[in-house]
Amino acid sequence: MNLMFKFKFDLCLPYSHANEVVSSMLSLFKTYLSSTHLTEKSLNLCTKVAESDHLQSVYKNHALNYHIEPEMVPLCNSDGTKIGSYSYVPIKKLILKYLNNKSLVQHLINEKNLRFDPLPAQFTSILDGEANRKRLKGKLKIELYLDDCQLAPSGMFASSRQKHLMVYMTFADLPFQFRTQMKSIEVLMIANRAKLKLFPDNGLPILLNKLKEELESNLSFVIPYNGSQALIEVVVSNINGDNLQINEILGFKQSFNNNAFVCRFCGVGGNERLSLDTIHQPNRIYNLLFDIPSNLSSLELKAQFGIMKPFVLDNFNGINRFNICPPDLGHDLAEGVVLEVLLLILRSMVTNHSLSQQTILQIFEKYEANLYEGKPEIKADVHNSFSIKSKAIQVC
Repeated sequence: MNLMFKFKFDLCLPYSHANEVVSSMLSLFKTYLSSTHLTEKSLNLCTKVAESDHLQSVYKNHALNYHIEPEMVPLCNSDGTKIGSYSYVPIKKLILKYLNNKSLVQHLINEKNLRFDPLPAQFTSILDGEANRKRLKGKLKIELYLDDCQLAPSGMFASSRQKHLMVYMTFADLPFQFRTQMKSIEVLMIANRAKLKLFPDNGLPILLNKLKEELESNLSFVIPYNGSQALIEVVVSNINGDNLQINEILGFKQSFNNNAFVCRFCGVGGNERLSLDTIHQPNRIYNLLFDIPSNLSSLELKAQFGIMKPFVLDNFNGINRFNICPPDLGHDLAEGVVLEVLLLILRSMVTNHSLSQQTILQIFEKYEANLYEGKPEIKADVHNSFSIKSKAIQVC
């Protein structure tokens, strides 16, 4: 039984392929069990576990030590008084769990010896570009994702839900299908937002400093491999989240109206971006090799770049504000370009008499609020122009 589970969960194979092999093993397993002296109850239990993904996952977590218990880390104010605590899964244990996978270790060893085209015709991986290659090549790449969600205390009603900050973790070196499903994403931290708000900068520096301290002491591992030892270095490759979350982490303004917006990639302000000349020729360009000049005052940082507070991981392990957080395409497109195109389409439909203005407004009115997290707000004027106020999920 253990052999079957280890085959399924340790090998880098899609679950569908693994299930086919497990199914063949199961038929042999049943034949073997029928020739033993097991009771029918035991036989049915073994068969039931062997056929159920859910039961296999439960067995994997508890019997095969895949599950790592979180620690409760106290949140204390300046005088040492405990205000609360947050849940943290030791990152060293998570890393070692994945480094038991020989396929992953072999992938990292092979990657160290890869040669890359210095000017690729197209971007194909996270290693495209000299800056990323220098920082990430041949290293175990940690991906972090931060998001808020509503959680209710155990045994309490949904009405008692409170906002919590969730920090998730995957590894960019794993095959895509092994880091995009809920069961393959690790929960690294859970913290109550109400407790975090009692600390400066909403408590984020506390969580990021904890992560930084853990990584500083676990930046490399010596792993037994093929009769010898392999040195595996660890690095944070990227931090993901929506624009609001990422701006909070990096210390940028969290306002996106034209008067307050500052692009975290080129420094263009909200009113400046309305000018095509500014968009084509940004007045400040900082690529992945450079960070913001260190001699600027806090007022200059705020005025020129929209930086309101320090970034805890700045200059740690090659990290800076410009190379660690990719664009939030889901929101940038759905709440930006796609929405603008949609408005042009709606106006064109009315102008060409494909649909009347009234019909379009009625269609939007029929959207189910509970399905789309509220209804998108649409308005029209006498010139057949529309305006829409909506969330990204409503646009999609």
